[in-house]
Amino acid sequence: MGAQESDALRSALRPWREKYPGIDMIEHSVVGRPAHHLAEAGGDAGLVVIGRRSHRSGVAHPHIGHVAHAVLHHCPAPVAVVPHT
Repeated sequence: MGAQESDALRSALRPWREKYPGIDMIEHSVVGRPAHHLAEAGGDAGLVVIGRRSHRSGVAHPHIGHVAHAVLHHCPAPVAVVPHT
């Protein structure tokens, strides 16, 4: 299962690597709590970028999920939360 997940991650990042060849991307597939792993990995990062679902319900104040919330509070690096469009 680990090899399949790594292959899926590599495939998902391939277009972005081709579009931005000067940007270093490190792919790392792990099992466990996502917020913990993202915050820990952010210790050496210049920027951690995470996504969030965008709700098209017209809510004036968008909400972030528990993973984004935890990363914002526990990651030592700057964090960008980008809504999915």
